[in-house]
Amino acid sequence: MPLTRRQLLTSALATGLIPGGPALALSGEPFPVSEKDVKAVPFKYQRHEVEYDTQEPAGTIVVDGKRCFLYHVTGNGQAMRYGVGAGKGAGSWKGEAVIKRMAKWPAWVPTPDHI
Repeated sequence: MPLTRRQLLTSALATGLIPGGPALALSGEPFPVSEKDVKAVPFKYQRHEVEYDTQEPAGTIVVDGKRCFLYHVTGNGQAMRYGVGAGKGAGSWKGEAVIKRMAKWPAWVPTPDHI
């Protein structure tokens, strides 16, 4: 069953993938998520520390689009695993990418295809 955008955001907030995530009850939280919504995320998509055999250095992010997981490599055969939503073509792309820009709560405008 694919994840909805809301489930992905809720999971990312709850697991700390998005800054401010675990502290959802703090006053001033720009996008509060109720505890009920966090519990709606299936257990397998919640954050877990897992064994992850890779040659990638610690700090690397690996996305498994077919299985809908993101791995943050921590080293020594370990990684933090997060459930993510992946588009239809996620399993067909392989390669490396560099994050060129990071922004806190960036604006997102749907493309004409999404509308």
